[in-house]
Amino acid sequence: MVAASILTLVLLSACGGTGSDSVAAGPGNPTVTAVPSAWPNQGEMNQIAMAVGRIGEGEFAEVYAGLAIDVQDDRIDVWAKDSAEFEAAIDAMPWSHRVRLHPADHAAIELEPTFQQILRDQDYWRQQGLPVVQSGVRHDGSCVEVGTPAPEQAERAFPQRYPGVPFCFSKQEDSGNPWHEERPSPTG
Repeated sequence: MVAASILTLVLLSACGGTGSDSVAAGPGNPTVTAVPSAWPNQGEMNQIAMAVGRIGEGEFAEVYAGLAIDVQDDRIDVWAKDSAEFEAAIDAMPWSHRVRLHPADHAAIELEPTFQQILRDQDYWRQQGLPVVQSGVRHDGSCVEVGTPAPEQAERAFPQRYPGVPFCFSKQEDSGNPWHEERPSPTG
């Protein structure tokens, strides 16, 4: 899990094509895109991010939410629930001066099961007229993000199916479900 999340972070942070100067990584961000970095300290920042991820997703998984690389400020922003032990573990690292800690409402592992259930429920939501175009655990631990063509409808429906879970909804157009498309057989 650490390797996939951090690899995503490392590769996405290098592209800088999102219109933002920060790139987030977390358990729900599976897309990987390799693009050379224009930021001189990117390699070092990637190494720090990987180390933070190992610490956070390992011994401190109960408090760790996620991180983002701020390439302009040359810092790693880290979100975690209040934990003196986690803060001490980060402070003990030689690169701790490059890490900014922020409070999180939830650890990633608290939100991850709902994200995984949403993935399993893709067909259900499509049948309800609410296709899930994008979903993931937000790196700051605030919510499970859901992108759908009808966010207002999703705001009413999702809490009924997943009670007590914080959601953040956004409008995203549906381009179909490529995993369920009919494809011709190789034999014709």
